[in-house]
Amino acid sequence: QGLLSVKIPAAELREEGEYKLVSVEVLPFLGAADHTTDGYILYPDGCGALMRYENVGNRPANKNVHTLEIYGSSDMQNASQILGAARLPVFGIKNGENAVLGAVVTGAAESVVNISPEGYVVQANRAAFEMKYRYFYSVPASNLTTGGKKDSATIKADRNRQNQDFEAVYLFLDGDEADYSGMASAYRRFLKENGWLKQAPFGEEMPVSVRFLMGTMEEQMLFDQEVVTTTFSQVGEFAAELKDLGVDALDIGLLGWEKGGAGLNRKGSKPWSALGGESALKKLAQGLEGLGVPLTLNKNFLQVTAADGGYSANGDVVYGGNGFVVTDTAKERFLLNRGAQTAYYEAFVKKAPAASAGLLLDGLGSQLSADYGADSRYTRTQAMETAQAILAGAAERGRVEVLDGNAYALAFADMVVGVPARSSRFYIFDEEVPFYQMVLHGSVPYTGDAVNLFYDEEGQLLKMLEYGYTPCFELIGGTSDLLKYTDYNSLFSAGYARWKEELVSLYQRLQAFAPVQGSAMTRHVSDGLHARVDYKGGL
Repeated sequence: QGLLSVKIPAAELREEGEYKLVSVEVLPFLGAADHTTDGYILYPDGCGALMRYENVGNRPANKNVHTLEIYGSSDMQNASQILGAARLPVFGIKNGENAVLGAVVTGAAESVVNISPEGYVVQANRAAFEMKYRYFYSVPASNLTTGGKKDSATIKADRNRQNQDFEAVYLFLDGDEADYSGMASAYRRFLKENGWLKQAPFGEEMPVSVRFLMGTMEEQMLFDQEVVTTTFSQVGEFAAELKDLGVDALDIGLLGWEKGGAGLNRKGSKPWSALGGESALKKLAQGLEGLGVPLTLNKNFLQVTAADGGYSANGDVVYGGNGFVVTDTAKERFLLNRGAQTAYYEAFVKKAPAASAGLLLDGLGSQLSADYGADSRYTRTQAMETAQAILAGAAERGRVEVLDGNAYALAFADMVVGVPARSSRFYIFDEEVPFYQMVLHGSVPYTGDAVNLFYDEEGQLLKMLEYGYTPCFELIGGTSDLLKYTDYNSLFSAGYARWKEELVSLYQRLQAFAPVQGSAMTRHVSDGLHARVDYKGGL
């Protein structure tokens, strides 16, 4: 039925002699072709990107393989680089009137996507999955210096092989379906058939999503200063006002609603008294429920900061293969191990301040890390399973929004937040396409850049429509100068009063596109200046 399944059962792997298995590249020359073939390789970088065979002459002489880590890096220092990671464990190859879409279904968290341009090793463009059975890590040799130079690090590999099965499927397409649009449709169907892509409800009107930054801390020499930007009562007033102004379809999210504001991650659930406290948050949730406005609270069950407290600096954090705690370059942020993640989630549920409020989960849908800790060792696949268990529990409670949206989160998400409209534009890049958006559209809504932060209002608005985004705003109740000396000074134009009229105007203009928001994108064509998007049902 146009599908090939390739499996590597872990139980059947054998290692003999002194050499050990590090990885297996699966079907590395499937669909390989050179520049004389009319075609391209689709790879899942950001929104999606194409490497066209015909542009081989535009690439540098010293070519190399481009590797995308499926579900992102385990390294916190690279984890924030959401471009260049593969949210979806796929690639596509188009050769003339035929195409194939590859997708990992088992072992994706331990795999990468390799894109090799013509001229790298052989004169053929090719794409393949590579299953990792051992990881490499850097171990500092010492803190001593020799001859004025610090001793270099030693590269080591895992002693034990990953006991992980692998399976990839290859979906073959031809004719009108043999392009990136057909690949997106085929993958969407495949996810739906396996229950891996949720069908979220869509209303008659296109909604506007508003995220309010409630508060944060301003770092000072002696004592950090509280910065309150929006109170719970203000959010209620703004929602009622927008409803009165005709914004009938609206959802609201709160960032920095806990004690200390955004940037901190407290265990449990304690609404910030400076914003009105628990009673004010409950009143807000009840009021929004009466208005028919979904409310989500931002939570991160994956990371903590040194200032948070409430966690064990030894027993609750993730360790790398080198024996050191995984942290960022400033050594201020740490990953919780999966036992601590579950404990943090359960502590939140136990004292959830507003039963009707959903969750915007930051981290669980975008980053995985193995743990080499002596008491908590586990793989990236097991980390993924823990994330899915928390996501499933949150979905049973109510609305779930996820940041970035790796494939393993799509069965639970009512919305994906922060979906990029571009790729990393690595040197093999020729063209960006809305592959990720085409997979989700009509099933799960998604947001991108905040309208109030557009640098090219007309161009980005057109791109938002072309890519099928739900419009979003990131606002505060006060004025943006409050954030001047905080980590959130990127919200340089975020005052609700400044953007209220434009929000209402945009909402009214976008209702012309409401009929297609629940329909699948079936075709996207662009010449770089003009674009055409077709939807299921002939729209």
